[in-house]
Amino acid sequence: MWMILAALAVSCPDGCAPYEGNCACEATTEKTTPAEGVQPSDEKPPRSGMPAWQDPDIKADMRPSEAANDEKLDRERTNADFEGKKAAGL
Repeated sequence: MWMILAALAVSCPDGCAPYEGNCACEATTEKTTPAEGVQPSDEKPPRSGMPAWQDPDIKADMRPSEAANDEKLDRERTNADFEGKKAAGL
Protein backbone atom coordinates (compact mmCIF):
# COMPACT_ATOMS: atom_id res chain seq x y z
CA MET A 1 0.00 0.00 0.00
CA TRP A 2 2.80 2.45 0.89
CA MET A 3 4.54 1.72 -2.40
CA ILE A 4 1.46 2.77 -4.37
CA LEU A 5 1.13 6.03 -2.42
CA ALA A 6 4.85 6.74 -2.89
CA ALA A 7 4.57 6.10 -6.63
CA LEU A 8 1.57 8.40 -6.90
CA ALA A 9 3.32 11.13 -4.93
CA VAL A 10 6.35 11.05 -7.23
CA SER A 11 4.50 10.82 -10.56
CA CYS A 12 4.57 14.22 -12.24
CA PRO A 13 2.86 15.53 -15.38
CA ASP A 14 4.74 15.81 -18.66
CA GLY A 15 7.47 18.47 -18.62
CA CYS A 16 7.94 18.11 -14.87
CA ALA A 17 10.40 16.12 -12.80
CA PRO A 18 10.26 14.98 -9.18
CA TYR A 19 12.47 17.03 -6.86
CA GLU A 20 12.58 16.57 -3.09
CA GLY A 21 9.09 15.07 -3.03
CA ASN A 22 7.56 17.79 -5.23
CA CYS A 23 7.09 18.18 -8.97
CA ALA A 24 9.42 20.76 -10.48
CA CYS A 25 8.19 22.14 -13.82
CA GLU A 26 9.79 24.45 -16.35
CA ALA A 27 8.38 27.96 -16.32
CA THR A 28 6.43 28.84 -19.41
CA THR A 29 5.63 32.27 -20.71
CA GLU A 30 1.99 32.92 -21.33
CA LYS A 31 0.81 35.46 -23.84
CA THR A 32 -1.37 38.01 -22.17
CA THR A 33 -3.76 40.47 -23.69
CA PRO A 34 -3.78 44.11 -22.65
CA ALA A 35 -6.28 45.10 -20.01
CA GLU A 36 -9.73 45.96 -21.27
CA GLY A 37 -10.11 49.62 -22.15
CA VAL A 38 -6.37 50.26 -22.54
CA GLN A 39 -5.62 51.97 -25.83
CA PRO A 40 -2.18 52.47 -27.35
CA SER A 41 -0.92 56.05 -27.32
CA ASP A 42 -1.42 58.13 -30.45
CA GLU A 43 1.24 60.61 -29.33
CA LYS A 44 3.73 61.41 -32.07
CA PRO A 45 7.37 62.38 -31.50
CA PRO A 46 8.24 66.04 -32.09
CA ARG A 47 9.07 66.97 -35.66
CA SER A 48 12.38 68.52 -34.61
CA GLY A 49 13.51 65.17 -33.25
CA MET A 50 14.68 66.92 -30.08
CA PRO A 51 13.62 65.26 -26.82
CA ALA A 52 11.46 67.40 -24.55
CA TRP A 53 14.13 67.53 -21.85
CA GLN A 54 16.47 69.31 -24.32
CA ASP A 55 13.88 71.82 -25.57
CA PRO A 56 15.07 75.37 -24.67
CA ASP A 57 11.45 76.54 -24.26
CA ILE A 58 10.85 74.17 -21.34
CA LYS A 59 12.07 75.48 -17.99
CA ALA A 60 12.57 73.23 -14.98
CA ASP A 61 10.96 74.19 -11.68
CA MET A 62 14.10 74.61 -9.61
CA ARG A 63 13.25 75.46 -6.04
CA PRO A 64 15.81 77.33 -3.93
CA SER A 65 17.99 75.30 -1.63
CA GLU A 66 16.90 75.07 1.99
CA ALA A 67 20.47 74.48 3.21
CA ALA A 68 21.00 78.06 4.44
CA ASN A 69 17.64 78.09 6.25
CA ASP A 70 18.39 74.68 7.82
CA GLU A 71 21.79 75.90 8.99
CA LYS A 72 20.21 79.00 10.55
CA LEU A 73 17.59 76.92 12.39
CA ASP A 74 20.26 74.49 13.64
CA ARG A 75 22.37 77.40 14.92
CA GLU A 76 19.36 78.95 16.70
CA ARG A 77 18.49 75.60 18.32
CA THR A 78 22.09 75.09 19.46
CA ASN A 79 22.25 78.62 20.91
CA ALA A 80 18.90 78.16 22.69
CA ASP A 81 20.08 74.85 24.14
CA PHE A 82 23.33 76.47 25.32
CA GLU A 83 21.46 79.41 26.90
CA GLY A 84 19.05 77.03 28.63
CA LYS A 85 21.88 74.97 30.11
CA LYS A 86 23.71 78.12 31.15
CA ALA A 87 20.58 79.46 32.87
CA ALA A 88 20.08 76.11 34.61
CA GLY A 89 23.66 76.14 35.86
CA LEU A 90 24.77 73.06 33.94
